[in-house]
Amino acid sequence: MEFERARSREHVLERKKEILNACARLFDEYGFDGVNFKAIGALTSFTRPAIYKYYSSKEEILLDLFTQDLKLWDMDIQVMITSNETMDKDTYAKALTETFMRHQRLLKLLSILFSSLEKNCSLEKLITFKKDMHTHTFNFILSLEKFFPDASEEQRGQFMTTAISLVLGLYPYTHLSDRQIEAIKKSGVQHITPDFETILSNGLKLLLSDL
Repeated sequence: MEFERARSREHVLERKKEILNACARLFDEYGFDGVNFKAIGALTSFTRPAIYKYYSSKEEILLDLFTQDLKLWDMDIQVMITSNETMDKDTYAKALTETFMRHQRLLKLLSILFSSLEKNCSLEKLITFKKDMHTHTFNFILSLEKFFPDASEEQRGQFMTTAISLVLGLYPYTHLSDRQIEAIKKSGVQHITPDFETILSNGLKLLLSDL
């Protein structure tokens, strides 16, 4: 059947949503390597050339998926803000950790954001993504302003940057692939994989001590 061009912005968004849902399904089941235009085409009404009308690479689709999940995470932070008048540092660290734990795909995407996702997309797409990323961390900033009003803007900014860096590096370190685990065993090196949630919560507490 001949591909029919989208006639409206709503139609375009519907088609992108279909592509995005297929990408999410593939990523959840097979990871980054399992996402490709051929596999997406098999799960949608699109041929491979038709997908290129909306995205130039799988990384661009995954960036949109990241943005979607980031928005949901930021909404969780909003709930945390509205549900608590005050929070001490330990309680905040635990609550923030719990928001991350509820969004496992976001954690996986964040761990490859700079090494893979941002490398193979157009400059225009990357600019849009950076703007969206800033928008969807608004409640994170707001939570720090509400619960730690005595901290300076610089201190809150440093906490945000370091906290995200902690998550970005910690997740792949605590979620090794079967191949990595096999290599460790065969190397004869003793290795106990740390618990992501515990280390993240403790790490956030340490970072909050500077606020």
